[in-house]
Amino acid sequence: MNARDLYRERQDPRIGIVYCPQLSPAGEQFISLRKAREFWERITHWSSLLAIAPRQATTAQLKLAHEAAYVEGVTSGRCPNGFGSSAPHLTEQARWACGAMIAATEHALERRTGVCATVSSLAQAGWNYGAGFCTFNGLLVAERVARSEGWLGHGDTVLIYDGDASHGGGCVDIIQKLGIEGEVRYLGRDAGIDMSDPIGQLRDLSKDVGAFALVLYQAGVDAYSFDPRGPGNLLKVDLEERDRVIFRACATAKVPLVWNLGSGCHETASVIMHESTWKSFKSEYRRASRVGG
Repeated sequence: MNARDLYRERQDPRIGIVYCPQLSPAGEQFISLRKAREFWERITHWSSLLAIAPRQATTAQLKLAHEAAYVEGVTSGRCPNGFGSSAPHLTEQARWACGAMIAATEHALERRTGVCATVSSLAQAGWNYGAGFCTFNGLLVAERVARSEGWLGHGDTVLIYDGDASHGGGCVDIIQKLGIEGEVRYLGRDAGIDMSDPIGQLRDLSKDVGAFALVLYQAGVDAYSFDPRGPGNLLKVDLEERDRVIFRACATAKVPLVWNLGSGCHETASVIMHESTWKSFKSEYRRASRVGG
């Protein structure tokens, strides 16, 4: 019996989570790389939880959303990764992160449910470059794999809602390079989100979430008022409301959802707020299950 079989036997069928130790390389001190492990340890401290175990993304899968020369250059160490280095363990971690997004997407579409992929920000990696600690764009890799595998049908539209306060220009770059504007709608800080009233705009958007076949939600917390790298324009209660709006809309409409941790560099608060997102995720899906009977 493999890890996925165990998951299906014992895990809450309303939600899912993807995790493996390779998502946080041993010995790394940077919060972006530590947070998968710290988040997992925090949410499993008082209760057992079995995760879907991902496979590492293949080179062919990465090439669905990235220029072949870029993928080959990074994986061979000839080109820098999203950290500006050629360290093999960072590139391997990026492949695991994309694999986690693929596994989460497959499960969400198969079960028409919500799944957490315990990976950090992915949106800044573009067609032929890495940036902002993002080597490969796992959001678009997962979407492209879902189409190539037939998990998404012809005419299905995917919404990528990028809650990171950092710029997600990599998503825009890939969507434009591939000419898939009709298949993927991306909303981020520099592409469609009204930063003067993001929660109000999101409430309006949530009314039409049923039009999408899949929602990919990057639940970044770098907009937190005390984050050292973010703009500091949202309070914790704002971030919590953002999460509740998205989770409630998708759970109620039974739209498959995959969310990842996204950005957040506060040494202590980031993981605590990611845990808060997890709690909102569980609460909204359980509420929808009770209401739906």
